[in-house]
Amino acid sequence: MKILRETIRNLILEQLSEEEMAEFRKWFKPAESKEAVIEIAAMFEDSYSFRAGPAFNKFDVYEMKYIPEPECAVRLRLYAMHGMIKFDEIETSPQCEGKGYARQAIKMVQDIASKYGVKIYLQPKAFHTHKGEGRMSSAELERWYASQGFKKDGNDMEWTP
Repeated sequence: MKILRETIRNLILEQLSEEEMAEFRKWFKPAESKEAVIEIAAMFEDSYSFRAGPAFNKFDVYEMKYIPEPECAVRLRLYAMHGMIKFDEIETSPQCEGKGYARQAIKMVQDIASKYGVKIYLQPKAFHTHKGEGRMSSAELERWYASQGFKKDGNDMEWTP
């Protein structure tokens, strides 16, 4: 097993340039990303966490709500992964879409990420598009995240403090 780990590590390191490794080390902050996620969860309502992942690589997933006005909620899901904050889902209650509440929630998350100096990354995938008109497609969602400072990086989008 030790030889396998060393071989995998060598293969990964051989594929990354010195600059890429320096950039990785700059943003790989496992302790800070975990602390940031816990602080984010504490500032929203109905926050809870659950364990996910394969048997030997479990991690805590946090779900929470931002409730800016009665009958309006923005549901968020995020977790610490790869030394960054993985922004997994965001959904606004249908009657409150378009009021800027999701934008406010993301700004709050970005403020905490900035405080800890950690990146946020996500995959802009639309879900629940069957719920009717007005739901964003994945392409529209990508443009929306870009308007909040996220930049495309392969299949992911990243926000850097």
